[in-house]
Amino acid sequence: MIDNDERKIVEEEIARLERLWQDAQERYGYTGSRSTNRTMTKYRVIMNALELVLNDERYARLEEDRNQMLNRLMEAKHLVQRMAQAGRIPADVANVVVMELVR
Repeated sequence: MIDNDERKIVEEEIARLERLWQDAQERYGYTGSRSTNRTMTKYRVIMNALELVLNDERYARLEEDRNQMLNRLMEAKHLVQRMAQAGRIPADVANVVVMELVR
């Protein structure tokens, strides 16, 4: 996973490429040259790749958070089941709680 400093660097590079792309777009509007068009395409491809890196990182963090939450829910389920087996809570209450946790 990338840290906040690395994320900032990537975001700054995306912003820099966006400015370069806009400048190239203005030049293309005046000249219509193929080289400017290729330059614009190059900037757009690089920006898209960097944005994918950031998005993949966000999805990875969301997935990690989701997995942690699922683990906590399973721990709670097992705790309720153990408490019911020990007679500390009624079995019917434990069943309702477990069903709600796994729903």
